[in-house]
Amino acid sequence: MKIPTILDDEGPLIKTYNDQKIWVNATHFKIKFEYSVIDQSLLGGSGSKDTLRYFGCYCYVGPNLRQLDPPYYELEFPWLGYPAPPTGELLGPEELTNVFRGTFESNVVNATWLKDATLALYITDQWGNWNKNDSAPPQISIIIGEQIKPFNTSNLTIYARVSDWSPIAKVQLMYLNDSSWITVNMTYDESTHLYYASIPLPEEGTIQYKIYAEDIFGNWAESETYSYTIQSLTEPSANNLVPYIIGTSISVVAVIAIIIILKKRKIL
Repeated sequence: MKIPTILDDEGPLIKTYNDQKIWVNATHFKIKFEYSVIDQSLLGGSGSKDTLRYFGCYCYVGPNLRQLDPPYYELEFPWLGYPAPPTGELLGPEELTNVFRGTFESNVVNATWLKDATLALYITDQWGNWNKNDSAPPQISIIIGEQIKPFNTSNLTIYARVSDWSPIAKVQLMYLNDSSWITVNMTYDESTHLYYASIPLPEEGTIQYKIYAEDIFGNWAESETYSYTIQSLTEPSANNLVPYIIGTSISVVAVIAIIIILKKRKIL
């Protein structure tokens, strides 16, 4: 038997959409949504000998979860998640495929228990690479340099670190030009793992800028607006040096005169 070489080490990409909260009474509801899964390899759960039997599960994660059956004990580690009833397993594809669309509808759940909670989907491919659905926006951290404009520089380069559970689709730098915002696509530097772009600088004054980031599922984030003040440095001119030269010369002459007077007094 030949052991296959596994070149895929990434989990499936999972997206949820058309989310619904279906209330059955004043305190309980059901959750319903659709989801799509895609992977470069086959997905698990088809029942084939070439894939994992398991496809995935769904899990509630939150601070107020309780045991779902009487006597409804508090969970010791609710933030670690609790499988939804009856078993938490998601039904996957019945044939070999790397693309799957499904619909999820939960049992009736307690609204109080699910306060501040999330519902996560965990799905695997045929090799056991797993992933979870991503509904969170990217995280943006801006890195800037000195606030003094050096000589002969007409641009300011802005660096940013952007992170997300899913691949990043685009990162853009926006800066205010008079009354309108100008958008520039940022470039990813593989050596520093930072995104960067340049802004044209005025001679002096204050510019405003912010960064927009979006992942492949359309989750997006926008940083706060930053202000950058340019302090223009000017080289000294000959006219500016005249008072300095005159003052220095007078001081030197005065020191020499004092030395001569002291020497004459010693001679006398």
